[in-house]
Amino acid sequence: MLRLVKPQGGLNKKQFAVGGAAYSFPSRPSRISRASQTTASLRTFADSLRSLANSKHQELTIWADNNKTNISAVANGTVISLALAGGLYKAVEVDLDVSQGWTLMEFVVRTARDDFVLYQHLAATDPVLTKACTSGVSYVLGDLLAQAYQGRSLSGVDLARTARSGVAGFCIHGPFVHFWIQWAEANLAFGGAWYSTLVKMAVDQTVWSLFLNSLYTMAILAIQGRRPQQIREEVDATWWAALSTGWRFWPFVHMVTFSSFVAPELKLLFIDVMEIAWVTILATIVNREDERR
Repeated sequence: MLRLVKPQGGLNKKQFAVGGAAYSFPSRPSRISRASQTTASLRTFADSLRSLANSKHQELTIWADNNKTNISAVANGTVISLALAGGLYKAVEVDLDVSQGWTLMEFVVRTARDDFVLYQHLAATDPVLTKACTSGVSYVLGDLLAQAYQGRSLSGVDLARTARSGVAGFCIHGPFVHFWIQWAEANLAFGGAWYSTLVKMAVDQTVWSLFLNSLYTMAILAIQGRRPQQIREEVDATWWAALSTGWRFWPFVHMVTFSSFVAPELKLLFIDVMEIAWVTILATIVNREDERR
């Protein structure tokens, strides 16, 4: 039979006696102790999550490095495809509502004709914006052709460079050339004299081309974040090459541009069609420093 015997000296509230021996009740953990244990557990869990995240990040980084070329090709291809799809849709949108029942050939011919009529209307009603957009598109196409000419694959296409060319075309070439043509037609026509075309072409290929090419170079380099001294050095290094190279191409083009064969509102469109080939040359010259890096 178990007998509780009170030992000598008595018992406190946290003790009990069995057979004359005093035993203590196990003490309850304090609130501070429980909080410390909880904090330690949470810290351990957070460290585990951090370690897992770092591990996955390293794995992803290694995978991205190993597949950098494929990723760039997919990204560039997606951007270019979306841009082409958007442009194609805008081109065919003009006749979508009335083209039911047309053959493919009818659709192509009528859409091209109606796009041209729409462009003439926009060039007459909103000439600056229309011509800015025209030059922006031509500069983008020209730069992409320049990069293709330089042997870049889809993964190596520099879309930032292409965007800079597009901005330069939109903000500089389109508006400036619009007003230049207006001025030339008003001040260098000489009453319709036969030699006026030669004079316009000569001024265009000297004073105006020097100004426009230098402005293009400055704009491209400014967008890149170059310092004024660097921009000046690049202009000094490229102005003659750009100007003299143009003499192999533009005098023949502008004998048509400044003639009566091209309507005034369509002169910039004609220039921009020719500009795609020229921008290919110009972009190659201006961006030669980037290619050396």
